Amino acid sequence: MVRNLDIDGIYLDDVSFDRRILKRVRRAMESVKPGCLIDLHSNTGFSRGPANQYAELSPT
Repeated sequence: MVRNLDIDGIYLDDVSFDRRILKRVRRAMESVKPGCLIDLHSNTGFSRGPANQYAELSPT
């Protein structure tokens, strides 16, 4: 999609992908167009706070 539709990122709504999968998606997007973004959204998870909810996905 990045190559064919010239998008700058993707919006993922209420997904349960683990860190390994999201890193793989990010690498694939980055190889085609540097600077692409992944926007994660969750309807119920934000009650815990987005920093806590996605802490495991933060780079090490």
